[in-house]
Amino acid sequence: SYTNVLRSCFGELREAVMLVEHKYGDDGMFTSLNQEKFTNALREIPRDSALRQFAGTLFLHMGDILRYMNDEELCQKYYTIALLIQPEKGQTWNQLGVFYESNPKKTNSGSNEKLHAVNAYNLFTSLYYYYRAIFAPIPFTAEKNIKRILAKVFKEFTKNPPAKPDFEEIFLVLLAVIDSNTDITNEDALFKGFRSSIRDQILDLEVKDFLQILLIILGTYEMMIKKPKNRRIIERLLTETYEVLVGLLLQNWDSVFINTYHLYVMSMLERVSINLENHPDVKASFACVSDIMELYLERELQLDPLRNFSIDCFGPLSDLVQTDLSYASFLSYLKATIGPRKEPELPPILNTSDTTSVFDTDELNVTLTSNDAIEVMTNSSATTSTS
Repeated sequence: SYTNVLRSCFGELREAVMLVEHKYGDDGMFTSLNQEKFTNALREIPRDSALRQFAGTLFLHMGDILRYMNDEELCQKYYTIALLIQPEKGQTWNQLGVFYESNPKKTNSGSNEKLHAVNAYNLFTSLYYYYRAIFAPIPFTAEKNIKRILAKVFKEFTKNPPAKPDFEEIFLVLLAVIDSNTDITNEDALFKGFRSSIRDQILDLEVKDFLQILLIILGTYEMMIKKPKNRRIIERLLTETYEVLVGLLLQNWDSVFINTYHLYVMSMLERVSINLENHPDVKASFACVSDIMELYLERELQLDPLRNFSIDCFGPLSDLVQTDLSYASFLSYLKATIGPRKEPELPPILNTSDTTSVFDTDELNVTLTSNDAIEVMTNSSATTSTS
């Protein structure tokens, strides 16, 4: 049967990994899935070695087979191991994107799946992996996968806009509208909903969520580079995200636990936005943020000590990385680096008990016109579309 064939293929690949372990390394250094053995092995094996490339390819294909067998837990684990072995390989990032996109059961904690036919958290995560695939040192073509996700979100949103969207939903909707080549007649109203959503939820997001947001924005910016109108909106999206994030973190730092990684992201956002304004080298910015994401994940998995990592694009910051930073010392560095800036104008915090849509903060309406343009307007100035 089909299942037996898959099991047989998986067994053959696993046996190949075991042979490689026995001949070139330690028995069980990969196949035992033991974190201590695995991380020790990664430290000893150069990234460009044939052994590492071969092991990464085997784990990638074993992950594929487990996905065909609907073994979600092991599939994710094998894909993740393949990624840790070969983070430079775009195909591995792509397969993790496929895993999240095709897995409707895997939801974010507390998510109500308000996009109905699509799982916003999974699509948000898969979008991140697809962009990592495109920008990887060994890139993998994933543009069609990204277009498919955004088209899916756009179709669902225009049919049935969510009443109270989560952050991932409103972020996806913004990207989908930008990608759809529609005319946005009230851009300010659309971004007001986005800012409100960030303000309401940003402090609950983890550092890796911040990094994913920025990488998705940069990736979309690169894809929209030939569309001046959409490119400007993406620039605004980056700025809006930065201003709200910085404003909230600085405003709440004494009452909310903030670690140094939040501050890395704040400084990083500032430098990337300056880079886009003066020297729009998106790939360099993407590589910088990707390095920080890798640093964060390695620190989280305890693969390498922080002092062994340098962030060249940050200049003086690379010196500070050698020590365990306190909040005060990093905040001083941050202020000296960024300099005085105008405090962002923040909307009031939404009443969480209110059932009004974030998009309806000013009785906002979104309608689809006859030429497939999205029209965004307030009731006070609502008019019937004649296009």
